[in-house]
Amino acid sequence: MQIFSGDSFFVIGLKALSINLNIPEPESLIIFDTGQDYIYVLDDNQIKHLIYSDPVSAFILCRRSLINRTAGVNIFSMLLSGWRFGCAKQRHPKEMTTREALIIRMICLGISQKHIAMKLHVSEKTVSTHKLNALHKLKIKNVAIFFNEYAAWYRLWMQYMNTQQRDTLHEQTQGKQA
Repeated sequence: MQIFSGDSFFVIGLKALSINLNIPEPESLIIFDTGQDYIYVLDDNQIKHLIYSDPVSAFILCRRSLINRTAGVNIFSMLLSGWRFGCAKQRHPKEMTTREALIIRMICLGISQKHIAMKLHVSEKTVSTHKLNALHKLKIKNVAIFFNEYAAWYRLWMQYMNTQQRDTLHEQTQGKQA
C-alpha cells in the first residue's frame, strides 16, 4: 500500500487500522489524501493507465475513485480488506464530455471564460454551463475549490510519479548488476 498524504495522522491511522484488524496491507492499493473532502483510492491497474496522461486528464480520471474523508472506520477496514468502495458506481461514472474536459483544461491554463468563449466560438454562458457541469461531475462545488483540490492532488501526483521513476531506475540498476 502506498499512501501519499501531508497528514501523518491519517497515514499512521490507516497503518494502525491494518495492524489492529490483522489485515495485511494490500500491495496494489494507492491512496492520495489531499486533506480536502475526498480521498482518492486507486489500485495499480487503474493508475498505470494514468501515468502517460497529462495531469489534468489524470486528475479527472482519479476523481472517479473517491471515498468521502468522513467515511467511518468500517469503510476503511473494508477497503484494506480488499473490498473496493463503489466499484459498481466506478464502472459507470458520469462521463465528462469532451467539451467539458477541454474547458476545464483551459481554465487550468488560466484562460478566462471570455477568451475560452471567443476561442471556441460559443457564448460565455455556454462556457459557464460546461464548466459547472464538469465541476458537478467532479463533485466539486466551485472553481476556487477546484483549484485548491487540483493543486493539492497535483503535489501528491508528482510525489507518486517521482516514486515510480526511482523504482524504475532502481530496477534497471539491479538488472544490470545481475
